[in-house]
Amino acid sequence: MAEYPNDLIEDHVRLSALVVELVKRYNERIVIHVIDPQSAVGFYKSLRYWVRKYPTFIIDGDEKVTGWDQARLEEALGERLSN
Repeated sequence: MAEYPNDLIEDHVRLSALVVELVKRYNERIVIHVIDPQSAVGFYKSLRYWVRKYPTFIIDGDEKVTGWDQARLEEALGERLSN
């Protein structure tokens, strides 16, 4: 990890903490897939969902939440889980 730029390390730590928090809060009610946008699958998903900024969270294949706004992400998850 020390070979990576600080901003990438910070984003990795931040994303990891967010994923851990979501797993603790929603437990088995959600499934999280973390996909590297530079991988073949990531490239495909970026095209399929028109993702231009990261992180982007795709909820149920149709709702996108882009950025680090955890409140907005949890609002979108809450709406989906309540249906």
